Amino acid sequence: MMDADRYQRVRDLFWEAEEIEEDAREKFIRDQASGDEELIREVLSLLAEHDPNAARVEGAANRRKSGSASSPFGQGLPTPRETTGSEVARAIRSMAETASGSTPDSNGDQSPTADPISASRDASDGHTVHAAQRTHAMPRHDSDRPQRPGGQHRKTLTSIGPIDRAKQYNWLVWLLAATTIICIWLVAAWVDRRIQQQAEKSAQQSLSLALDYSTLKIKQLLHRDQLFAIDLAGQPDVQEAIQSLTRFDSTAELSGSADEIIQQFSDAVRNLKSQSSELSSHGLPAFQTPDVIFFSRDLQPLAIVFANGNIRSMVDQASTRLPPDGAADLARALSGRTVLHASEPLATLLGETLADELNASEINPLAWIVPVHAHTAKPSEGTNARRSDVLGAAIVISPNTNRWLNEALSSISHSNSVDAFMVDRDGFMQTHSVNLPEDVPPALRAKFRVTEIATSSEAEARLNQMVDQQDLSTESESFNTEGGSSLGHTVNPLTIAAASVSHSPEAQLHGQRYRTYTGKWCIGVWQWLPEFGMGLIVERDSNQDAYPLSSTWPWALLLSLASVAPILVAKRLAKGPAPSALKQPLGRYHIHEELGAGGMGVVYRASHTELGRDIALKVLRVDRQDDDDHRRFDREARLAASLSSPHSVTIYDYGRNEHGEAFCVMKLLDGLTLSEIVARSGHQSPARAIWIMRQVCQAVLEAHSKGLMHRDLKPQNIMLSFDTIVGDWAVVFDFGLAKPLEPNQGVFQTAETVWAGTPMYMAPERFRAPSVMDPRSDVYSLGCVLYFLLTGRPPFAECDPESMFALILTQQPLEIETHRGEAIDSELDTLVQACMAKDKHDRVGSVADLIQRLDSFAPRYPWTQEDAHHWWQRHADEELAKKL
Repeated sequence: MMDADRYQRVRDLFWEAEEIEEDAREKFIRDQASGDEELIREVLSLLAEHDPNAARVEGAANRRKSGSASSPFGQGLPTPRETTGSEVARAIRSMAETASGSTPDSNGDQSPTADPISASRDASDGHTVHAAQRTHAMPRHDSDRPQRPGGQHRKTLTSIGPIDRAKQYNWLVWLLAATTIICIWLVAAWVDRRIQQQAEKSAQQSLSLALDYSTLKIKQLLHRDQLFAIDLAGQPDVQEAIQSLTRFDSTAELSGSADEIIQQFSDAVRNLKSQSSELSSHGLPAFQTPDVIFFSRDLQPLAIVFANGNIRSMVDQASTRLPPDGAADLARALSGRTVLHASEPLATLLGETLADELNASEINPLAWIVPVHAHTAKPSEGTNARRSDVLGAAIVISPNTNRWLNEALSSISHSNSVDAFMVDRDGFMQTHSVNLPEDVPPALRAKFRVTEIATSSEAEARLNQMVDQQDLSTESESFNTEGGSSLGHTVNPLTIAAASVSHSPEAQLHGQRYRTYTGKWCIGVWQWLPEFGMGLIVERDSNQDAYPLSSTWPWALLLSLASVAPILVAKRLAKGPAPSALKQPLGRYHIHEELGAGGMGVVYRASHTELGRDIALKVLRVDRQDDDDHRRFDREARLAASLSSPHSVTIYDYGRNEHGEAFCVMKLLDGLTLSEIVARSGHQSPARAIWIMRQVCQAVLEAHSKGLMHRDLKPQNIMLSFDTIVGDWAVVFDFGLAKPLEPNQGVFQTAETVWAGTPMYMAPERFRAPSVMDPRSDVYSLGCVLYFLLTGRPPFAECDPESMFALILTQQPLEIETHRGEAIDSELDTLVQACMAKDKHDRVGSVADLIQRLDSFAPRYPWTQEDAHHWWQRHADEELAKKL
């Protein structure tokens, strides 16, 4: 069975394949048919028998006839009441001869040209003709029109101006833009990674330089004091004085010579200060005379030489007990080693009594403890020998060295944006740190242990708690396992730097981030100074929340916006009104989507950019751009625009764009075609069919009153929508085949072929003489549409076009009640038969008569707005249901 949709598909595929070179046709058809072998065979068969040259001859002959005087209705048509089998054969033979180049005369006889049906079967014994006698339409291009190469055919795409042409490649534009943006950010990420690597390398180099410079300054300051202490211990006056003081067993024995012996200490300090020119090194503060305390081998103080030159003898004092830390340091010195007492209170070294005697200006001064050897000791002697020759020790207390050291490290820290400080072997801070708050007392800094803290808030809380615990000697003492402590029960581990600094005297660079005592992330470098018993740590803060692409993202963002901005501007301009409606008429309309495509054009859903009204925009297909197609498209628009019936489609605008491509703007019909109505709910009730046909007939009646025939009335060309006042509302559209009833020299006429219209709804006389116009042909088509509504099926349907032609010419359709499965009003059935009579003289005489007879049925078959509303609510899709 060949319905209207399949017939349309056969026709479209035939013409698409006909325009392709022969060697590429079969592949193209198989690709388009999607495995439908029956469709492939049918189209290939039609192409094999198609003679384009003969079709051109037919077109030329018909054009010559169109300019002649008009013929009266019915001339050349058979008029018997019954169509016989011989007439079927004669009609088909007439079409075949037309295709071969011969033309029928005014009486319907055939011209004595070639007999194209010699190979056919006898028409009297059947209703079909041999395939060799199939007829085809003339080609849709002139003889001088260039053929499109194979593989370049476009089915429904159309060119409708520069803005809308660009929309066909909109996805490609966005794809390129997205690719460009991705590439920009990838390059930005790569560049940022390189920048970060360079920054890390630069930071490490800066840390290493800061470490080297800090180490140099520390060694210069401490070596100067160390050198003075060693030279002082080597002075003969010091050695003789200590030997003299330790030779006597009691104070009474010293009596008169004690003051002279003590004066030797002062003379030795003064002489060494005046003789040592190297103590005033370039780049260092001026050397200041230190306080010196001399001790015997028994750890008893002998004398104190103050920086101002005063001397005090300690021989007559009772035995003095040193604190454990001071006694340990002094014992190491008496064993022959030089010891640096780090920046801690003097009381931890000398005890409270001696510390009060000195009244040092600094709370935590640095002190060098050096052994005093007998002048007979030789450098080659071993440690034990040197230890036996140690006469005593001297403690040299530098008054400003600790302050100068802190100032030097602070200056280096600020100038290099680092934190440089010194720690001992146990991780206790020995110098000031720029990250410690200013309100932390200097006495407390020596108790501060460089441990790892998780967050900045915890580090701040730790410092506050330490300030509250100033009476404790060190942070470790604030933890007691029995009663607890306000500092908590968790002892934080040393930072990576503090734990590793004493492992090697070589500089160690740690490139990975780690937590420091401030709770922040940092990178650091450190070095152990074994001659001083301390380590130097230099750290730089590393931003914990560093944003990736932190240095390049602004540029990447700018380039991304620059890539997208032209597209957004173009789309914005596309939505605005055209700069010149005369130069670009389609600029007034914004295309939304394609609604469908036909033989002549493509229909889009669009809207007027200024009025905001939704419209249907029909554009001539790109493969239908010859002069004949343009004239046919122009004629359709003019004819449709001449109609004013509310049941005819309304034309709003018509024109051509700057490329000469024709377009037509029509009212947008929101609804369903009658074909879709039947597909959703099957055959319709007589009341609804009569209601719809009355409206359709009113549109056709107006066309006939203006001398026009539609010639392609079918369910697919009738749109049904819902009106809130009257209910179902029918509109007739697609006047592409409409023609004046009487030919006019000034009106373009096209060659008539069997393809002009949908065969299953065409009147029989249209097959016999397609060029002859008769209003009753439209009455036949209206009867077929009414039959379709009542039965849910077309009156005739065959796969083979020739078989369908034969059925239309000779056979009656099945009874309506057969399809419906129920009886139908006999008068309504008679009306349908009267409209579809084979002989036009037996039909309803005019559309006006048909309307009158339909009106007579209206009282018996009422169709109300409520009935229509119920149907649309049940069968309409979601989008249509919203408009009810």
